[in-house]
Amino acid sequence: MDSEAVAADHIRDCCGITSRSELDHNAIAAQQFHEVIRKPFLAWKEGRA
Repeated sequence: MDSEAVAADHIRDCCGITSRSELDHNAIAAQQFHEVIRKPFLAWKEGRA
C-alpha cells in the first residue's frame, strides 16, 4: 500500500468517515481532522512538537 493510501485510511479512521470528501460536509469530522491531524502536523512542521 502506498503512503497516500495509508494517509487516506488514517484520516478516514480518525475522523469516522468513509470518504475524505465528507470533510467538506460533516462539521464534526472536519473539526476532528483539524484537532487530531492538521494542528499536530502544523506544530511539527513549525518545530513545536
